[in-house]
Amino acid sequence: GRRKSVVHIACENHWRNKVINIDDFRELTLQEIGEAIKS
Repeated sequence: GRRKSVVHIACENHWRNKVINIDDFRELTLQEIGEAIKS
């Protein structure tokens, strides 16, 4: 779904730029963010 794709894009941006755009994560829970970063 959209939520997964937002996480995926945000994580790709994080690893590419070493920056997290908090707006990309504002709709996610901390658990979801943790799972996304680990994956």
